[in-house]
Order: sequence, then structure tokens, then C-alpha cells
Amino acid sequence: MAELGVISGSLGIVSLALQVSESVMKLKFFLDSVKDAPDEINYTIGQIEALDLVLSSADVHEYDDDSSEATAAAMRTSKVFLVQAARALETSVKDLDLAIGKRKKVGSFKAVLKQSVIEKLKQRLRDAQDLLVLSNQYYSQ
Repeated sequence: MAELGVISGSLGIVSLALQVSESVMKLKFFLDSVKDAPDEINYTIGQIEALDLVLSSADVHEYDDDSSEATAAAMRTSKVFLVQAARALETSVKDLDLAIGKRKKVGSFKAVLKQSVIEKLKQRLRDAQDLLVLSNQYYSQ
């Protein structure tokens, strides 16, 4: 019976060691994310600025008279969604960039904590881009 107690105690210690090891790995990943946050924020800002240039160029080349009103409306609506998604992402990212600029460690920590929000906004931006591409395909036909 005593052997059973020793075995269960040993299993408990092994289980605790595995949990501590897993926690240490999660903490290391989190700290690496904090360290990389400023670079990710700057990269996202660059993407938004490039998208803004593309959208500005699209304003110059408005739709031809050959397109149907429905197609032109779809293009305009798609573009509105894209601009809204880009602005929402830009606002969030620039707020985090300001926080990082003030206090790098604290700002980076905030950026990592808001990563799920940023990912959601990036997905909305991708969805809006897909919608615009689809509208453009119909427009081009």
C-alpha cells in the first residue's frame, strides 16, 4: 500500500513539473511577443499607408461610363467598407504605437494584450479587400 502512495506522489510531482514547464513556455512566448510588438505595429502601419495610397489612386480613376449603375454601386460600397476597416485598424494600431513610444515595455505589453483585437480588425480588412476584388472582377467583365 505504501508503494501506491509513493507512486501517486511521484506522479503528482511529475504532473506539477509539466505544468510549470508549460507555464514557462507560455511566458517565454508572451515575452517574445512583447519584444516583437513594436516591429509588428510598424509593419501594420506601413501596410495601412500603402493601402491608403492604392485607395487614393482609385479615387483618381473613377469608374467608366460603360459600367452599369449596379456595378458602380457595388464598387463604391466595397470601397467604403475597405476604408472603414482600414481606418479602424489604423486608429487601433496608431494608439498602440503612441503607447509604445511613451513607454516601450508597457506599450508593447498593451500591444500583445490587444493582439486579438488587432487580428479581428485585420480580418475585417481582408474581408473588405476580398469584397472589393470581387466587385472589381464584375466591373472588369
